[in-house]
This record gives sequence, structure tokens and C-alpha cells, in this order.
Amino acid sequence: MEITVNGDKKNISAPVTVAEYMEELSVKQPGKIAVAVNGEVISRENWQDHTIEGGDEIEIVRPLQGG
Repeated sequence: MEITVNGDKKNISAPVTVAEYMEELSVKQPGKIAVAVNGEVISRENWQDHTIEGGDEIEIVRPLQGG
């Protein structure tokens, strides 16, 4: 199945939860990132329950400090 992550096409073998996908990506400090699926921000408490499926568009962002 094909998904889009931060504008890049990626293939996943089966539907996975947001939590599983973040683990698969070896995301460091998951408490410091935000994830949106199809334009909807998924709260960290719901990562285990929200399934990523083929065709989904995922945005993974980190807040930046600066001025």
C-alpha cells in the first residue's frame, strides 16, 4: 500500500497504527513531534488507536525554536 509522508511516497505492507509507524521509523523523542493524518492532528494518546491505511497523507513535524 502506498502512503505519502511529508510529501514523499512510501510503501507499507499492511495497515499500521500511528504508534507502530513511528516505531518503525525509529522516531527519536516522539513526545516532541506532531503527526497529522489526512490533515487531522492525531493526539499522542490516540496513536495506538489510529490506523494508517493506503492512500493516507501523513505529516510529521517537530516544533522549532527561534524568532
